[in-house]
Amino acid sequence: MPSKKHPQSKPYHNEGVIDFTIEEFSPEVIRENKPLIINKIKSERLIYTKLLDDILKNCKHTKEKLDIYYDNLQWYHSIVQTSVIIVSTGSTFIQSILNKEDYKDVLSTTTICVTTYSGLILSLAKFFKLDEKKENVHNLRERFAELHNKINYHVDLLKPWENDNFYDDLNTEKIERWKNIMIDIEKEYLTIIDVKKILFMEFEKLIDSIVQKKYTSKHTKSENKQKKKNQKIPENNPSKLNPIP
Repeated sequence: MPSKKHPQSKPYHNEGVIDFTIEEFSPEVIRENKPLIINKIKSERLIYTKLLDDILKNCKHTKEKLDIYYDNLQWYHSIVQTSVIIVSTGSTFIQSILNKEDYKDVLSTTTICVTTYSGLILSLAKFFKLDEKKENVHNLRERFAELHNKINYHVDLLKPWENDNFYDDLNTEKIERWKNIMIDIEKEYLTIIDVKKILFMEFEKLIDSIVQKKYTSKHTKSENKQKKKNQKIPENNPSKLNPIP
């Protein structure tokens, strides 16, 4: 007499495809369909890992460009502030060591020059909106960092499911945990896409196409330089050159 199959085993898969919409997996169904369940989980994990990694890579490249742009703005800001401080301090020093009666014209000219220079360079900084740009870039960098942390969190949730040993104790509870992870990631993925769209729109508004090309070129050169540096590390590492027997 032919053996009877578990009555619940059929709805769980159709032509080798597991259906995770079923409310609960019995131990017997898990045992009969374990390879299919593992393949289903790994397939879903691979899809979302790749999607999240691609978004993270694009966002990192954009943030690195923002970092370079911010460093340049900070450099210009420092030059403006430092030059005003140096010129003002120099003027005060000159006025303190020179006799006011003997060098009246010199001191008067120096004061006028310092005042004119300070007013001019501060006006130029205000005209080019240096402080405003620096603040906007700083805020956008922070928001990109928040998005990176959110993506990395979900990538970390998926990492354990890559290891084959993680499925040794596969049971109903673990499958439910995976289903909940997928529900959470599917919802968060849409949010991540929306946030990415907003951040990239603000990036486009903040930095025009000409400046973007400039910093894209700088970013590419920086990446190539870092790659060359990383390639040289094994060559200079004594443990690599002279392995311990």
